[in-house]
Amino acid sequence: APISTITWGGKQPRTAARTTVAVHWGLAALKLPAGLLSGSIGLLNDATDTLLDGLSSLLVYYGIRSGRERAANSVLVILMLATGLLTLYAAGRRFFVPFELEADWFAFLAAIFSAGVSLLLWAYQRYVGRRSGIMALITQSVDSRNHVIVAMSVTAGLVASQLRFPLLDTLVGLAVALLILKSALELAVEQVRSLGGEETDFSHFPFWIDTVY
Repeated sequence: APISTITWGGKQPRTAARTTVAVHWGLAALKLPAGLLSGSIGLLNDATDTLLDGLSSLLVYYGIRSGRERAANSVLVILMLATGLLTLYAAGRRFFVPFELEADWFAFLAAIFSAGVSLLLWAYQRYVGRRSGIMALITQSVDSRNHVIVAMSVTAGLVASQLRFPLLDTLVGLAVALLILKSALELAVEQVRSLGGEETDFSHFPFWIDTVY
């Protein structure tokens, strides 16, 4: 069973939440201009998602501080669903309004740096979330994992643009949207069960360090 937030004194979850806020705003400040300059729909979708993550992570932080983690997680899942729908629309629209990518070193740097930072953030959130039993941090770890996959896909799309195959970037944008929606739906099901009184099954969200331990 997860160690309670009382045992941890609530300090570690709050630190993780504050760290998440700072990382999301920092990554959004990097990826948004890179996406706008390059025109990459995949990078723009990822930047928009990160920007919304920055807002939702504030809710998670205050939810943990006030003992309303469950309410914060509900808002987080709803925002993830909304983000998935918006990115799906943006990617679908690109089929009818084509745009030529201008991939440069800044876009590549933003995507690669985002992947590395998101990977570290995923590990931190997953570990603290499992040990504290706070589902909101687990939800954020799922989103961070998505950002790792997205960043790798965006990089592939940027490479494809250099090879004169811009359609791949649009397909990457669609994949990003579907990935976000899939994760949001799975988390929504888990949240509904939790609100119904069922105990959260953290085995659905494994972490190799805990498994080895």
